[in-house]
Amino acid sequence: MLAPPPPSSHSSSPQRSRRRRSKSPSKRTGFPPKTPPHPVPKPVISETLSPATSASNTLDKPKEEEELEEKDKPFVGDVAVPGGGSRAWLVVFGGFLNFTTSFGVSPSSYLFLPLRRPFSHSLFLMFIGGLFVGPAYDRFGARPIMAPGAIICLVSYIMTSFARKYHLILLSQGFLFGIRNAMLYYPTAGAIAEWFDKRRGLALGLAISGSSVGGIIWPIVIGRLLNSVGFAWTNRILAFASIPLLGIACTLVQERRGTGGHDIHGRKLTSPPRLSKEVFQHQFLVLSSALFFVFMGMLIPFNYVGLYALANGLSPMMGNDLLSICYGGSVVGRIMTGWIGDRFGRYNNDFVIGTRISANYVRRFNVLLALTVATSTLIYSWIGLKTLAGQVTFALLYGFCSGGLVPLGSACVAQTTVDMGHLGLRIGVMMALCSPGALTANPIAGMLRAKLNSWVEVHIFAGSVMLLGAILLLWARMLWARRWWVIV
Repeated sequence: MLAPPPPSSHSSSPQRSRRRRSKSPSKRTGFPPKTPPHPVPKPVISETLSPATSASNTLDKPKEEEELEEKDKPFVGDVAVPGGGSRAWLVVFGGFLNFTTSFGVSPSSYLFLPLRRPFSHSLFLMFIGGLFVGPAYDRFGARPIMAPGAIICLVSYIMTSFARKYHLILLSQGFLFGIRNAMLYYPTAGAIAEWFDKRRGLALGLAISGSSVGGIIWPIVIGRLLNSVGFAWTNRILAFASIPLLGIACTLVQERRGTGGHDIHGRKLTSPPRLSKEVFQHQFLVLSSALFFVFMGMLIPFNYVGLYALANGLSPMMGNDLLSICYGGSVVGRIMTGWIGDRFGRYNNDFVIGTRISANYVRRFNVLLALTVATSTLIYSWIGLKTLAGQVTFALLYGFCSGGLVPLGSACVAQTTVDMGHLGLRIGVMMALCSPGALTANPIAGMLRAKLNSWVEVHIFAGSVMLLGAILLLWARMLWARRWWVIV
């Protein structure tokens, strides 16, 4: 019996050759085989992904899933700030109308009254009102606060038209003006800051320049109305004129969050802010202390530029025109300083070397610090300016330099705010800390003028207070970033 033949090597060689041939086409042509030898299992994606993995997988997800996941993301800092757009600029326009109507009328109306003390009370209430209006804005949004503020504005004008005694003037122009300004200022500033990031300084400067435009227009209008229709009907006409302007402002100004305490997707932003957490921060306290002295010294020339002109032999009409010139300079100053703050950093500015600004040696000083030093220097130089040309030059330059202090101060507070859901609280607390300076600035200057019978002490006091604020601003800037050339 013959044994079975041994297995020949030819039986396995066709299989190996077929395997080699199955791989060879892909190597030669670059195309995969039509039928893979084994099915390729689908990768299993776990539900919990790392940040890098989730970022790579978003390319394969449909748009609906991305929108749902976007709603669940937390709102942190300025991540979701768009930085512009038509809706954002409409908010700026609404803020411009708001400041033109409310803050533009207030200073000019006091020029024709012998009683100036209500102006200090209204400023104090506007500053201290930030403690209440700021958190209310974070909770409810802009419109629920601005609408009652607009109604209070109308009531204050009507009450002023019937006021014949001091306590009624103090109630209508002192308290109601201060309350309405607080309810109109903080929601507007907070809403604009939420809609912008890189152009935040420019946006705030454009909006707040409305108060300067109003300071130019309203003194002329009020002066002619007083001569033609009298004091009572002047205030009533102002009330009627403010209805459409404030109505448009309340319609356009809206926070980026859909409703109070929620973002544009309707999700809850953050837990309620704690006052101690937002206030007792070293950088924030130093910045607020600096702005306390800056605002205190800034208000004095605006209130005494007309009286100083009268003391030097100028006409009362020229004294009112000097205030309008101050506001005219502040229009340009607020817009330009806001743009410079966004371009070179709100904490940095080009350092003037000789008579030129060199771009290679830039970003050494804070924009706010540079404006404060320049404003303090102008106040010191105000002592020797007694002619008409000198007074006009001072009014124009002072308006330009001081115009950017308020919008840049709010922009710096917004920049140091990590959670934009607490922005209203932080701006409100900052303004509340500055309220004692707004209340005492004019009485102290008036006391120095009355007791010493000289304007020199008034100028030295205002300039020294602002210089102290500049020193604190330098400290705050070094706490934020110690390198001078860093854009902050």
